[in-house]
Amino acid sequence: MKHMNKWGVLILSGMMLSLLAGCGDVAFEPTASGIYADKDGSVKSAEFESFDNSDFPEERYNADELTAFVEEAVIAYNTEQGAAAEARLPEKADEETTLPVSVEKLEVAEGKAELILAYESTTDYLTFNEADDTITAMAIQTAPAAVGAGVSLDGLSNTKGEMVDATKAKTNEKYFVLTLTGTTTAVVNGKIAGVSGDVEIVDEHTVNISGDAVVLFR
Repeated sequence: MKHMNKWGVLILSGMMLSLLAGCGDVAFEPTASGIYADKDGSVKSAEFESFDNSDFPEERYNADELTAFVEEAVIAYNTEQGAAAEARLPEKADEETTLPVSVEKLEVAEGKAELILAYESTTDYLTFNEADDTITAMAIQTAPAAVGAGVSLDGLSNTKGEMVDATKAKTNEKYFVLTLTGTTTAVVNGKIAGVSGDVEIVDEHTVNISGDAVVLFR
């Protein structure tokens, strides 16, 4: 089934993301739409949309209706995957408690709606958002697994625009590869070692993607 076209009927905008480093990881603290790719293969997405009704005689948007719409879509998907009929993880959930998709944040404030969803895998992301063509393919793998799957790590360039010799990375399990087809801003949980394809490097953790992309990070 087609679960949810992001916000359904809402039009999304914004591409820049804000980062905060801590505990050796790159935390996901977005200020506009994009994704976060983690080394364990999980993904987070952030969507922002204007929710300002001040120019209209009657309220066009209702925060409660938006919350119900999103949570119902998430619950339906999780149920289909054989998981619990829940939209959110418990506040004190242990590491073994997971959901294919979960609502991490859904907030309407100061005329803006913010939604952050967490996905257990790239497959969950793609399936849940199958009605949306912003991102049509995505995978997160170790570098050796990516090479084994046919991903080329030749012709990469680093954050300084210099060509990268990825020979050692190809057999090193400490390197990871994000492959993606679509248009988005992506933050990786690590330091970018090289990119190829339709990619603009924003900083050592962030890229703008506008087509087919390969991002090597560690």
